[in-house]
Amino acid sequence: MDMEAKPALTNHGVLSLVLNRLVGVLLIAAALVYGVLFAYSLNSPKTIEHQTHDFIKMRIADITHQKIASLGTKHAQNPLVKLSKKIWKKKSKKLADYQKALKEHLDEKLAHVMAKMQNLDCSCRKKYAHFYHGILLGAIGNLKEKKDKLEAFMSYQYMHIIQKLIHDIRIFLGSSLLIILMLITLRLLKPQDRRALDILALSMLVSTLVASYMYLFQQNWFFTIIYSDYLGYTYLVYLGLVFLMLLDIIFNRSRVVQLILEGLGQGIGGSLGPTC
Repeated sequence: MDMEAKPALTNHGVLSLVLNRLVGVLLIAAALVYGVLFAYSLNSPKTIEHQTHDFIKMRIADITHQKIASLGTKHAQNPLVKLSKKIWKKKSKKLADYQKALKEHLDEKLAHVMAKMQNLDCSCRKKYAHFYHGILLGAIGNLKEKKDKLEAFMSYQYMHIIQKLIHDIRIFLGSSLLIILMLITLRLLKPQDRRALDILALSMLVSTLVASYMYLFQQNWFFTIIYSDYLGYTYLVYLGLVFLMLLDIIFNRSRVVQLILEGLGQGIGGSLGPTC
């Protein structure tokens, strides 16, 4: 009696199945990592503050140097100053001396500000948590007074940078976690769209690996990318495109995604050319 034989999996089929399972495991691992880090960012902002010490110090130093360098530039455009080059030269000499004196004390002041602001019991944190405007103006005055204003400026910048950085880290982690959870859910509910979902999942896993590498070995670059509006918005646009593709899979039977994949396949095949 003939027995109906079950179709054997081809090598390609076995490889596809193994890759699918591996992607699933990696997605769950990524979800756990992002989930833990997101909860950590909500519950332990002070620990994040200490971890980002070097980045904050670098940012404050850059901003303060730029501020000192910009002192007096508005006076250069003054019509009266333009009419009297002699007066401006004399004034610019005083300004250069003043800028040099401020910069000589910059590292000392910055170290003092960083130590003071990272003391969680310091009342100065509440003082500078609010926007502090109108400090470190371009007028040349008493140097001690200006040094005090320089410290106030750096203290304000400290609170501004740490608040924005923690906010941006939460957006980065939360949005990435949302996309990964959607991918895991759709892989369970729509196995017929496995190919499209696996490609989107791989793109998310690559971005996760890159972010993890940069956090572990290039922390200042990692925080710079998150803190930068331009690069941060680029990442959000990328996540938005992934999200739109997921919506296409959910509500449009992945028609748009399939067209994109077919177009990419044809383009790659066409670029390779005939094999013989």
